[in-house]
Amino acid sequence: MIMNSRKACLAILSLLVAGCLLVGVAHAGTATSLSNVSAGANPSDNIGQCATGSCVWIYWSGITPSDGTVDVTVYNPDGTINSQWTDLAPSASGTIMFTPEQVGTYFIVFDGAPTYSWTYEIAAVSYFEMPESAIGALAAIIAAFAAFGILAVVKNRRLS
Repeated sequence: MIMNSRKACLAILSLLVAGCLLVGVAHAGTATSLSNVSAGANPSDNIGQCATGSCVWIYWSGITPSDGTVDVTVYNPDGTINSQWTDLAPSASGTIMFTPEQVGTYFIVFDGAPTYSWTYEIAAVSYFEMPESAIGALAAIIAAFAAFGILAVVKNRRLS
């Protein structure tokens, strides 16, 4: 079972490294304007927040001219590129997505330089907190046992 976990971790690490290496050179799309952009679980999801590890779909509309293309780049909270697509047709809206892996604000940039540039922000949050070191995990375990010990002492005093 340990070997399978190691293989799975190696596969995930390989995918992450490959994703980081897929950084392309940005260039301007042919569209001259864009009227609406959003990102979320669906086109009407505009809360600007998602859970880490969830799929975030990217939408846009109002491209002028109607057959123009759009360049989209997603930046991680640390400023590195998460994903990048170039020369996307209007029909590609809602067909591209990214998965936020770290907590923070992701920037989705719709680039049509020099005529327009839209930036959409979406915050990725985590509902589970993990200790960042062995000391944190040890402190959490000691605190749990201390609370249990205090509860046992108080309960024994009430019974006496």
